[in-house]
Amino acid sequence: MLGMMIQAFGDDHVLWATDSIWWGSPQWQIEALRRLEMPPVPMERFGYAPLTSQVKAKIFGRNAARLYGIDPQARRNPVPADYVDRLRKQYKEAGNPTPSNTQYGWVRA
Repeated sequence: MLGMMIQAFGDDHVLWATDSIWWGSPQWQIEALRRLEMPPVPMERFGYAPLTSQVKAKIFGRNAARLYGIDPQARRNPVPADYVDRLRKQYKEAGNPTPSNTQYGWVRA
């Protein structure tokens, strides 16, 4: 179906969308589409174009960015420092070691 949509409308007019608000993270679907390649038989039989990384980038967000007038390369305002960020800076300035997320004493059952 993706090949049909790209052939009919062009890769500049196909957008990525999910119903993840109801069913949770669509990460597995994103990974699946990133790995997807157009099989040779439909490309030969129907004239479908290959799914290049550029085509996938358009589908995943560049087409939507263009539609909403967003420049993906534009520099954005940084998120202002919050209380946790200030504590992190104080911790580093005090010469404390880099924090570790290693957990000791946990046994996998």
